[in-house]
Amino acid sequence: MTERQSEDSFKNKEVLDPRHSYLAYIFDQPEQQLENISPLLTQATELGYPVRYWWLSEAMVFDTDEMPDRLIVCAHHPSRDEDAGLDLYESLREKKVQWGALEAATFEEYLTFGKSVSRPAAIDRADGQALFPELQVPFADWLEGESGLELRLRVSDEILATLSEAERKQVNSMLASVLQITTAVAQEKESLLNYGAGTLKDQLESVADSFKRTANFYKTHWPHVIRRSIDEDELPFD
Repeated sequence: MTERQSEDSFKNKEVLDPRHSYLAYIFDQPEQQLENISPLLTQATELGYPVRYWWLSEAMVFDTDEMPDRLIVCAHHPSRDEDAGLDLYESLREKKVQWGALEAATFEEYLTFGKSVSRPAAIDRADGQALFPELQVPFADWLEGESGLELRLRVSDEILATLSEAERKQVNSMLASVLQITTAVAQEKESLLNYGAGTLKDQLESVADSFKRTANFYKTHWPHVIRRSIDEDELPFD
């Protein structure tokens, strides 16, 4: 039997035992479940439970054109107790996290189909495409904060080393402004829908595309963006 894992799973080896508990949280329309999937991964990580995911279509053969695929996010609870995983379940209920179904996965399913995951941005569809493309942002991460999802800047030490302290502050300030705008739009996505601003997917894809182009611009011009003027034609805005 071949074990299917992501590269991250090799960094922190988990002790697998067929007698352990493997609880599968199942999501319908997972592309619309970011606000539920994110806290699930965060809470499981905080409690020290490894998590793997797979798709129903990977475990059984069916026509996804006739029946939508389902995402299975499975937490590994290294215990044989009957209440294994209850702490994670209760924590998620307190946070009002929702899912379509909760079932016990088999050890073979977890081992054969599971791909290690700790953040929503790392989840791919069965066809290899990102489930949440809006989270695929250069040098930034979506994290679960006190007020929901927050976008945090992630900058290469090698790049920062090329800048003076004053330049570093200026660049961080510019990027922080972009992050604040993106975060604000993401947090107000339901309001956007209520005011007829288009579908949630369209809005987030538009924001993600704009931010990616902006981030790529800064990444390309990083050492020079505050040392010289940039022609307006070079700016990544419409």
